[in-house]
Amino acid sequence: MKISVLIRTLDEERNLPSLFENIEWCKDVVVVDSGSTDRSIEISEAAGARVYHKSWEGDEGAHFTWIFNNVQFENEWVLLLDGDERVTPELYLELCAIAGQEDDQGVVAYYCGRKNLLMGKWLKYSMPPTPVMRFFKKDRIRFERTINTTPVVDGKHGYLKNLLVHHNFSKGISEWVDRHNRYSTHEAIETLKDRNTNSVHWIKLFSFDRATRGHEVKKLSYRLPFRASCKFFYMYVIRGGLLDGRAGFIYCILQYLYEWLIVLKIASLKYKANDFYGVEIEPIVVNGKANGASIDRQNHSVDEFVWRHEMENRMRSPWTFKEKVLRVVWGSVESTLFRYSFHNMYRWRNFLLRLFGAKIGKNCSIRRTVNVYIPWHLEMGDWCTIGDDVILYPLGQITIKDRVMISQMAHLCAGTHDFTRMDMPLLRPPIEVGSDTWICSDVFVGPNVKIGDGCVIGARSSVFHDLPAWQICVGNPARAMKDREYDGKR
Repeated sequence: MKISVLIRTLDEERNLPSLFENIEWCKDVVVVDSGSTDRSIEISEAAGARVYHKSWEGDEGAHFTWIFNNVQFENEWVLLLDGDERVTPELYLELCAIAGQEDDQGVVAYYCGRKNLLMGKWLKYSMPPTPVMRFFKKDRIRFERTINTTPVVDGKHGYLKNLLVHHNFSKGISEWVDRHNRYSTHEAIETLKDRNTNSVHWIKLFSFDRATRGHEVKKLSYRLPFRASCKFFYMYVIRGGLLDGRAGFIYCILQYLYEWLIVLKIASLKYKANDFYGVEIEPIVVNGKANGASIDRQNHSVDEFVWRHEMENRMRSPWTFKEKVLRVVWGSVESTLFRYSFHNMYRWRNFLLRLFGAKIGKNCSIRRTVNVYIPWHLEMGDWCTIGDDVILYPLGQITIKDRVMISQMAHLCAGTHDFTRMDMPLLRPPIEVGSDTWICSDVFVGPNVKIGDGCVIGARSSVFHDLPAWQICVGNPARAMKDREYDGKR
């Protein structure tokens, strides 16, 4: 057997026994440990592996460089394995055939697909066997990027026909989340680097080589708006993750959360890059005291201590952890299952809203382009109609009574900020819309507003105060203009 196996470990005690049993055919197993605190080293040494120690410094590419410079492999061909990967008998025979042939036609590295498992089910559609670099001649390859490395091959590369088995969640969901939280930090850094230094080569997107296409698609994804939602929709709908059942849905949601973490950390890095807290502000003098806590009304300035304190308060999230999780999950459902349903699937959309806590009455018609940001703060009576591109923004409670019609592009905003304070805390006053009301096209309804029964609000009006019942109201701000006659009656 002319193959060496390279395994990188960090607390892989749970996976190593079965891995060593799986590769007992290999006589040269190298383990590079990055500071395991469990029995990983003990298990590796007992299995006859050569163990090297290299601390993890946050750069996977540099980690591989150290390995290739300091580890002496006994064989020319190296098989790279993670602790949760297993070699099938078919793949073993294919590797032996490649390593044993004298004429390799210049191919010095091979990508290998993986059969990814979750809850004992193969994620055939939501996580198909994307090729990863796993088999190569040790002196003809290097790896770049700090995380999810990109191989640079000195020569031709090929693709293995058989798959590795990948137990991606062998340590549980919590470990996967912790690991991808770390990955997301590095991915955010790499994304910013790539945006600044690399452009997308559009021709390569249509390359016949899968790895080349994959690299360019990833570079393109760095530049997409709504990156997390796009990935969920691509994995769950376009790629067919819904065919993987419950396991597929869970995995697509986890990938959505991972991408969302990357987006948030990119925003955080940009914020730090602008050195927001590094702005020099001279302390003002209030009543002869250098560190007064008052605002200088004339110059609109504030002393540095108060400024920093108030800005820190502004950056704190007003949402609980449960609300954050619900908003992320609902955002995924709304941007896919809700938004891309057929236009007349009203019962389906009502079901989805109820599933996330909205109280929806009978026979309500809600168009698929409606934006409902927080459904658990929405209550709607019977026989209501919500038109295209309506925005329901219920930071506070929005109550819509029976037989209400809200026309296209109207915006009901049950939230504002206290602008009398520097930290501008979020306020959530409610909105109540009475029965038999018609809110016409492009109307804005602000927070803390009660609209009386039977009211008609003319197109493009703005509502900032309560409106009386059975009146026709127009303007900015909207005012009652005349009585509304209903079936010939007031």
